[in-house]
Amino acid sequence: NLFIMKSATPELPGEFAGGVIDIKTIEPRAEKFQSIQIGAGFNTIATLKDFKTYNGGPTDFLGLGTNTRAIPEGLPSTAEFAALSAQQKAELAKLIPANWTTSRGNALPNGSIQYSIGDKIKLADKKSMSYVFAYSYSNSNNFALVTRREFEEQATGVITKNELKDSAYTKSILNTGLLNLKFDLGKKTEIQLKTLYSISADDKVNTRQGKRDMDIESVYNERSTNIWYTQNNLLTTQLLGKHDFKDDWKFNWTLGYSNVKRDIPFLRRMVYQQVDTTLPYFAVVQNNDISTLGAGNMFWSTMTENIASARYDFSKQVGGDDSKNLLKFGGMHQYRGRDFAARNLGFSKYDPAGSASFNSNLLLLPEDQIFAAENLGLMADGQGGFKLEEGTNVDDSYDASSLLNAAYAMIDARVFSKLRVVTGVRAESYQQKFHYVEFGSNLDKYLDTTVIDLLPSLNLTYK
Repeated sequence: NLFIMKSATPELPGEFAGGVIDIKTIEPRAEKFQSIQIGAGFNTIATLKDFKTYNGGPTDFLGLGTNTRAIPEGLPSTAEFAALSAQQKAELAKLIPANWTTSRGNALPNGSIQYSIGDKIKLADKKSMSYVFAYSYSNSNNFALVTRREFEEQATGVITKNELKDSAYTKSILNTGLLNLKFDLGKKTEIQLKTLYSISADDKVNTRQGKRDMDIESVYNERSTNIWYTQNNLLTTQLLGKHDFKDDWKFNWTLGYSNVKRDIPFLRRMVYQQVDTTLPYFAVVQNNDISTLGAGNMFWSTMTENIASARYDFSKQVGGDDSKNLLKFGGMHQYRGRDFAARNLGFSKYDPAGSASFNSNLLLLPEDQIFAAENLGLMADGQGGFKLEEGTNVDDSYDASSLLNAAYAMIDARVFSKLRVVTGVRAESYQQKFHYVEFGSNLDKYLDTTVIDLLPSLNLTYK
C-alpha cells in the first residue's frame, strides 16, 4: 500500500515538496496462509500487433540485461583513450559488438504471477514469530506513437521547423521478492525485519521518421533508431521496534538501509538523412567529432546510491484513557551517498592514408550491415572503415553525499469534539557535499553546504 501525505506535520521530513510517500508492505498474519495468482493482459494497441525488437541477452526476461551490454573488456579508460592514435582507435572499434539490427515480430500478451506464503510459529514463554514471503513477476509490452513538432517565430510569423513521428516499442519487466519477519516478545515488545528486493527493466526500441529544417530550402528527411535498455535494482531493509512502557509511554524506532542502482548500458543510436528525394538515405557519421547525435553513437551510465537511516519516536496519550490527545517527539538521521558515471562513445570515419581514403559507400549500408566487423578499422581493400571516438566529458561523472539530522515535537489534540489540531515544530540540519571535475579547466571542484531550518506547522481538521 502507498500512503501519500500532502500536509506537513512535524514528524515528516521537511523536504517533501508536495507529498511524502509511505510504503506499507504486507504484514505477517496470525494464521497460516498460501496464495498464488496468475494473470494475463491484452493491450489493444500492442498485443499481437507488429512489434520491433532486437537481439538482447539470455536473462532479459528476468530484468537482468546489464551484464550482456557492458562496456567491452580491453577498452581503455577515458584519459588513456584521449592519447591514442587514429590507427589505435580504429583497432579498438573492433571490440564493439555488431549488434545494431532490429527485427519485427508480434507482441505477446502481458503476463503476471504472484505467490505468497506465511505462518505464525509459537516460541517459548508465550512468544511467537510470524513470517511472510512474497514473490511477484510481471511483463508487459507497450506501444506509443508520438508526433513531435518544433516551431520557430520569424518575421513572417510562427512556422513549423521540424516534424518527427516516433514509434516507441517497450518491453517492461518487474521482478520482486519480499520477506518480512515479526517477533512478538511479550505484550510490550515487538520487533520486525522487513526486506524487499526489486528489479525493474525497460527495453525500448524507438524509430523516428520525419523532416527537419522545414523553414529553408535545404529541408531534409530523417529516419533514426534508438535501442535503449534501462535496469533498476532496489534493495531496502528495515529493522523496527515497538515498546510499551508504563504511564502510556510508547517508544518506536526504525533502522533502515537501501541500495539503489540504475544502469543504462549500451544505448545505441542510428541516424540516416536524405537531402533530396532523388538520392538515397545516408548514415550521419562525423569525421572525428561525435558530439552531435549521429549514427553509431553509444552511451553507458551507472548510478549507485546507498542510504542509511535511523528514526525514533516517543509518544504518550494525555488527558485520560478516553482521550485521543497525543504528545509526540523524536528524531531522525539519514545519510545518502551517490556515485554517477557515464561514458559516451561513437564511430567516426577513418582515413588511414589521408583525406578521402575513407570508403564513403559504407554510409549507404543499412543498420544491419554498416557496423559489421569487416567495416571497422582498416578494410581488406586498404580503404578506411570506422574508428572509435570518445565523447565523454570530465563533468559527466560525479559523487555526492548528504547528511540529515532532525528533531521534532508535536501534539495531536481534539478540541470541541469536532476539531482536530496537529501542531508542533521540526528542526533540521541538512549537509550536502558534491564533487565533480569542471569541464574546460579539468580542476576538481568540491561543494559543501549546510542548511539549518526551523519548521513550525499547524493543521486544523473539522468534521
